Amino acid sequence: MVTEGVLTLSKAVEKIKRYIDTSSKADKIFNIKGTDGASLLAKALIEDCTHLNLWVGKAVNPAHQNPDLPIDLSIKLKEIEELEKLMRKLGKEVKVTYV
Repeated sequence: MVTEGVLTLSKAVEKIKRYIDTSSKADKIFNIKGTDGASLLAKALIEDCTHLNLWVGKAVNPAHQNPDLPIDLSIKLKEIEELEKLMRKLGKEVKVTYV
């Protein structure tokens, strides 16, 4: 992934969490076959990824400065940390570089 928005990233992280939970509970249904960005990203990370190198920018997006939007840098960084943890749980090699 070259760039992805925090909303898509957070939805993909949620899908990966459900996938991990589903792995130990066969009665739950998990679906990553959607064509939305979060499903495609989650599917690629779960099925195709062996190594994940994340270059994470810390610049503030001016579009997210609207006080009516719940998006800020701390949310993005928390999602990146959660993604790193989940991917390691799946046995993936993960490297995160903050720029």
